[in-house]
Amino acid sequence: MHGVCENRGMSRYADAGSRMQVAITETRVLTAKQVREDLGVSRATVDRLLASGDLPSFKVRGARRVRREDLEQFIARRMEPAVHDHDVVAQER
Repeated sequence: MHGVCENRGMSRYADAGSRMQVAITETRVLTAKQVREDLGVSRATVDRLLASGDLPSFKVRGARRVRREDLEQFIARRMEPAVHDHDVVAQER
């Protein structure tokens, strides 16, 4: 018999017979709307990112879901390196 428990965004199935616990997800799963709000972009932009595969996703009953980890990696890939004051001074010389 299997039981389900929620613990800080982590789903776990516990096998009562062997007392084993298997982590199903280690990260929070977001809806397309949550992704849109986090990125501050339009619905069309999120739809394009999901359709192109630029932002990995999966379907649950026809609705797209994005793992928080995938969204964070997507953002990190698009971050521009910070320019430090000493770098600007060095370039001006």
